[in-house]
Order: sequence, then structure tokens, then C-alpha cells
Amino acid sequence: MGFAASISFLCFSFLYLIFDMVQWPLLGATVFMYWLQIKYEKDQMGKSYNLLDSFKIIDVKHNLIALPTRTIENIAFVQEKGIVSLYNLTNATFIHKDLKIKLMPMSAFFYQDLWLIWAKNRAIILDQDLQQLECFDLKNSGISLVFERENILYFATTNEVLFSYDKGELSSVDTCGIAYQYDPEGDYFLTSQGIIYKMIEGSFQKQNEYSKEVLSASVSNDQIFMYKSNSKILKKSEKGLSELANYHKEFGFPEIIDGYLYFVNTQKELIQMDERSMAKVLKTYDQSPFIHRKIGNYLLLLFEVGKSTRIEIFDYKSQKCFSFVKEGYFNPLGLSELSFDFSFNMSNYYSWKWGEDQPVESQETLTQVLHFDQKKYFLKKAIWSTEDGKELRGLKTKELEINFDFQKVGMIPATV
Repeated sequence: MGFAASISFLCFSFLYLIFDMVQWPLLGATVFMYWLQIKYEKDQMGKSYNLLDSFKIIDVKHNLIALPTRTIENIAFVQEKGIVSLYNLTNATFIHKDLKIKLMPMSAFFYQDLWLIWAKNRAIILDQDLQQLECFDLKNSGISLVFERENILYFATTNEVLFSYDKGELSSVDTCGIAYQYDPEGDYFLTSQGIIYKMIEGSFQKQNEYSKEVLSASVSNDQIFMYKSNSKILKKSEKGLSELANYHKEFGFPEIIDGYLYFVNTQKELIQMDERSMAKVLKTYDQSPFIHRKIGNYLLLLFEVGKSTRIEIFDYKSQKCFSFVKEGYFNPLGLSELSFDFSFNMSNYYSWKWGEDQPVESQETLTQVLHFDQKKYFLKKAIWSTEDGKELRGLKTKELEINFDFQKVGMIPATV
């Protein structure tokens, strides 16, 4: 259902970009499919959760509407019926707060011992005891982006305003377009109008004029790269805006690493481009992948080769490519900054650590592998265990796809 909703939304967005008209039937189908997905996932999740590091089961009051937020000391839960809960990891106690307003599906954002919560037409600031400190009117808009920079909280709204909150004072500036992507390394944000705002001398300043159909962007030194829906890469420098090259959508967006621009062009060539726009071909692929992921400095690609699956990992740092091919039904088990875990024909389990030449095979049959805090948790025959083989019979959950989302905060839905 989530896949169908995503496809419907992509079609809606594509047609809107091309014809500049709202396709109401597609929009209605998208909303309906997302509603079905949310309803289905709520039935799966319930209100109980396993903590992976302590193996405790904790219960919240109502169904969650967003992924929990975890800090060193607490986990914040945004729930239905206007409830926000804070679980203290040290003393295993809850604080609950009824905000008496409809909350929106955004995770609580932690900032300087405070919490930002998105409610209907409101941005609410809570302290560590969940006492309300501020409530800002969003003027019938929603929150599109939240980030912190140099101890200042920023949040952008869908009516094209960027707010900053510093030491109890709120200020705002208008933006051209809805801000939706912030890059802390480049210190810029991108709007729906294809405009980049970069922090210069204490304020975000507009770097370019309107550019249609920009999906993503990158900044390196004084150069700006924008990636359009028609596969064009645009480069803006002091000399102006120019068309640089075409990227292949099925390999993902271009990336900037150590000052170099990396992308796969429409000829399926992996390109490294320097600041002078000098291109170097690093590798040529013979087909498009059915899965692509970027993890840190690594590009993971999966290809179908007859009845086999070829897994390729490219290391941007060393510019080495590692490959592994095996026949059989491919089954992904887990993916994180630690490793890529998978099996074939639901039998032996493989773990491929980033930077190593080949995966390591284990004579075990697993159904899922989760990662948290540099540790792994294995699901085998409905029983979870640690890497050293210790069984965690108190850890009760099914093999759910949403486990991969919840592992990021060290918890997974429990079935009790």
C-alpha cells in the first residue's frame, strides 16, 4: 500500500510539474492509499515497544503519528489525541502532556533542552517537563523543514516563511518557495522554487533566481549544483548558470564528496568531476540497478543478472569497486552504517561490512537483522538474539518492515 501511494504521488507530482494543473483523481487516490497504509501500520504497531539496548517493553497511551525522537536521556513520543509523552531512559518513567490540540505527523525536534512540536496551525515549544513555553501561530500553514544551527532553532512553513527562535525571541523572513532541504555541511537550504539560500554573514541569502523542476541540490565552496527532474545538472558559479551534464535517475542523485562531484551519466558511466568541471570516468555499468543506496562514502547497487543477483559497492574515498554475484532468490535482511546483510533462497546469511572486499557467509538462516548503537540483533525462527548468540526471549516482535525505521531510535514495535 505504501508503494502504491508513493507511485501515485510521484505521478501526481510529475503531471503537476509538466502541465501545472492539479490532477484531482490522482491526488484523491494518493490520500486514500496513504490512509490505508497508516491504518494498516497502526494495527501492526500497537502501543507497546521493545527497547533494543535494555530489552524492556514500554507502553504509550495512544497510537503514534510520527517516529519517536531519542536523545541521550529521553525518548519523545507524538501521539494521537494531542498527547506528547517523554520516557526517561535512566529512571524508566514517563511524563505525559495533553496539549488539547490536534498534533501533526512530525517527530518532536530536540533543541537546547527544549522540544518543538507541530500542531494544527501551531508550532509549540515545550520544556523538559513538557510544560508549554511558547505557542506560535502558523497562519493556516504547516511545517516543511526544521533544523538547528549554532544554537538557533529554524523552522520553515508551507506559506514560504522561515522562522528563527533564539533565547525566547522569534523572528521571520519570507522565502521564495517552500524550504524543504537543509544541508549542514554546505550551510544552505533549498526551496520548492529551485532557489538556494546560503548562510552568509549571519543571515540566509538568496543565491539564484527561480529554476523550475529542481529536485535536489548541492553546494561546494562557492559553486552550486542543482539536479532537475529532466536529468539535467545545472551549475551556478560567479559567471552565471550553466548546464553541466545529465545524470541517470536510476542511479540516484549526484553527490559531492571531498570537493568532487560524483554521478552516473545517461551512458551509465560513473563520473568524477572537479571544480574546473573536468570529468573523469571511473567505471562503466552495463545495466541499471533495481536498488541503489548511498551509505556514507559508499554507493550500493544491486543488479539482476539472469537468475543471479550482482551486488556492487563503490568506495568514493579509495575509488575501488567490490562485486559479489550469487544465483538464487535474493532477500535483504538489514542495512545500516555497519553493514549490508542479506541471504539467498532464505538460507545462509551474508554480512558485508563497508570497506571489505567480500561479504562473510554464516551458516544461519535469518529473517531480519536490525542495527543500533554499533550492535546487531538477529531474528531466527521467531526468536531474537544478539551477535554473541544470547537469546532475547523477552524481545517480542514480528518481522515488520517498520522495524527498519524504528531501529534508528533503538526500539521496535512489540507484540505482547
